[in-house]
Amino acid sequence: MLEDFRLKVFMTVAKEGSFTKAAAVLNISQPAVSQHVSELERTTGVKLFDRLHGEVKLTEPGKAFQFRAKEILNAYSTAATLFSPFEAAVIRIKASDELYLYIYKALETFRNIHPEVQFVRSADEDSEITFAFMPAPKNMGGMNATHNIISNLYLACQPSEVFSQTALFKSLRSFLADSIY
Repeated sequence: MLEDFRLKVFMTVAKEGSFTKAAAVLNISQPAVSQHVSELERTTGVKLFDRLHGEVKLTEPGKAFQFRAKEILNAYSTAATLFSPFEAAVIRIKASDELYLYIYKALETFRNIHPEVQFVRSADEDSEITFAFMPAPKNMGGMNATHNIISNLYLACQPSEVFSQTALFKSLRSFLADSIY
């Protein structure tokens, strides 16, 4: 798994409010936790935690850093998921000609990374649609879940939100959001 362990240590200390508790959660020594946090503070040039008697609290710069650390750890997770193999799947897509041409290259790139995933464009009257691409959701046409991927482009899942909870969907949504401008 991709990650910067220092960020994981930082996030655990922030969550636990204690270097000692973070050390127990991470199964490392308390001095190692202190060293990782000190290294981050040296690298960033700011104090991330106020150290009190037996507990720590995020400083204002620490709160800002926490926000970015979450984004970075999520990006690591997304990158790792992108290259994880998925079970063979056929994803049925509903999209206007204009939207389909807009997303086609990104779908092909994703398929080149994951040949086990096939995309099939479905006709408007097809009831077996896995998801649809559409502009801003004025009328979802019976679709249950919306996921804004970029500005005014949404994905809608059918027949339920089950597909939207899969690693494949999350990876595809993230990939499309990063690939489509």
